[in-house]
Amino acid sequence: HASKEIIQFFRDVIPAKDLQENLCVVAPDTGGANMARYYSNQFACAFAVVDKARDYSKTSVVESMRLVGDVNGKHVIMPDDLVATGGTLINACRLLKENGAEKIYVACSLPFFNDPAIERLAKGFEEGLFEMVIGTDAVWHGDAFQKQHPWYREVSVARLFAQVIFNINRRRSVSELLR
Repeated sequence: HASKEIIQFFRDVIPAKDLQENLCVVAPDTGGANMARYYSNQFACAFAVVDKARDYSKTSVVESMRLVGDVNGKHVIMPDDLVATGGTLINACRLLKENGAEKIYVACSLPFFNDPAIERLAKGFEEGLFEMVIGTDAVWHGDAFQKQHPWYREVSVARLFAQVIFNINRRRSVSELLR
């Protein structure tokens, strides 16, 4: 649950104008709606969801995607728990752009980037589908990776992990840290 660190990154790095004017938080799928709603509450902004229908007769095949909400002329933050191959992320960004999204910022707690994610993300960035992907060092990529891939920024959650370990060792609440 790296939301606090990622939200602070947005507040520190993304132009305030982008965060204040026409902001919308979009869940990349219905499973991420609660997380996206948390972000939209923190930014006091609009909320939307990408609804995807899967073809369960085939492995990892999305049959269709539709947007529930309005992103026309908006700056979008799309938080997700993880990015594996990047397929859903790229398809969701494409859908948002087709529906008039201005700028798209993607965030994830676990940037696994399994093959072919890096290639897909690099191509999507070149196409202008998104401004950047913000990940955490829970899956560490480091400075060299960030320099090689201008679309990626890494937020540290080391302090959060340290506090969780400290609280566990002191028999204190961990859930308090995640609120």
